[in-house]
This record gives sequence, structure tokens and C-alpha cells, in this order.
Amino acid sequence: MQNGKGLVTGFVAGLAVAAGAFFLLRDEPAMPASEDARIAALAAQVDRIERGVSRLAKPAAGEPRVVQEEAAVPTALPPVEGSRSVQELQKVIVSADGMVDQAIQMGQWTRLQARELAELTADLPADERDRIMARVAAAINNDQVQPELP
Repeated sequence: MQNGKGLVTGFVAGLAVAAGAFFLLRDEPAMPASEDARIAALAAQVDRIERGVSRLAKPAAGEPRVVQEEAAVPTALPPVEGSRSVQELQKVIVSADGMVDQAIQMGQWTRLQARELAELTADLPADERDRIMARVAAAINNDQVQPELP
């Protein structure tokens, strides 16, 4: 008879553990009120941030819209102090753009290329030098070019 009592006791104990696990693991009610309030507050903050960003993204009424377009060669260069003429500067720009195009075709950007490009563009106007360097950065960021790491 002892074996029968042990079996029944084990069965009841197992049933109690299973029922306890069921009650613990069942779906909880939606959310306590405090969590609902926190979520509503966060949603309100997100809405305020979105409105602020969209307001900042719109140009002011009197300001002209600035549209950045990438041109291969500028139509006119500002006068630059120094010994280079406008035609020489345009040749340098074409050469620098060619270096970037070649790097994109090869899929690699070395430190030597970076040094040569910096030397070549040293006398260019800042906006042209920045445009060319932005092309290199965009090629690296778009995985068109793998930079040589030290």
C-alpha cells in the first residue's frame, strides 16, 4: 500500500507544480496603469520632437531653398589669389575627379591616393576641395571603395 500512496502523492505534487506554472506563465493582463501613463508620456514626447524636427526642416519664409547638386566640373570658378589661372584650376578639378573615379572603379582607396589628392587640391577653392573630398567620403560610406587601414 505504501507504493500506492507514494505514487498518488507524486502525482498530486506534479499536478500542483504544473498548475502553479500555468498560472505563473499565462498571459498577464494588458498593463498596469503606471506603464500606460509612461507610454502615453513617451508618445507625447515623440510627437513634440517630430513636430520640432519638421519645423526645423522647413526653410523660413524669406530664405531661398538650397539644393545641392553634384557637378563634375563647375561652370565658373571664383577668382583665386595665386599663380594658377581658371583654366589650370579646371584641369586640376578634372584630374582630381578622375582620381576619385579611378579609385571607385578599382574599389580601393589607399593612403598614397589620399596624400596625392590632398596635394593636388591644396590650391583649389575650399568649396571645390570639399566637394571632391565629399565624393571620396560618399564612396567609402556606400562601400564603393575600401579604404586602406593603417
